[in-house]
Amino acid sequence: MNDLISRKALLVEYDRVHIGPPGNARKLIEDAPAVDAVPVVRCKDCKHMRVHKRCCTCLKRLGTLPDDLMSYCSAGEKG
Repeated sequence: MNDLISRKALLVEYDRVHIGPPGNARKLIEDAPAVDAVPVVRCKDCKHMRVHKRCCTCLKRLGTLPDDLMSYCSAGEKG
């Protein structure tokens, strides 16, 4: 499984702790390929679950609540 990291946060930390000229490491971080990923909101964290005690989006799309609140759907919103 790939680890997803924030390039911006890594560069900020690199600049904070690195002493001397940037060298090749900073360039490698800047040029590293990014994965095609999108954030997901799990049902347990969905604002609809918190407000209405059910995940409206999952109900609309699936017709039922998922058995597992670790599930997610593409239209979930962080609550």
